[in-house]
Amino acid sequence: MADSTGENDADALSPVTACPLAEHALVSAADVPTTLAEELAGASSPFPEHHRYAAGNIWSDADTATLAPALATIYSDPPGPRSTLT
Repeated sequence: MADSTGENDADALSPVTACPLAEHALVSAADVPTTLAEELAGASSPFPEHHRYAAGNIWSDADTATLAPALATIYSDPPGPRSTLT
């Protein structure tokens, strides 16, 4: 966040503007002013009203070869048809 348009733009947007795949994006909206209300509405869009949600995470020092099969099982068999795993 910055107090004005243009402030810190070069540093903040460099990962977006320097991305070698940016030209292949289906949609791009970099450096567009937005409000906090718009950001919150966008963040909640995958989550319909009147549904229950649970969030969790894990920490592991296992290597990718060990974790990948376990995570593949979790992601391939979600708890229900309306489940969202990200």
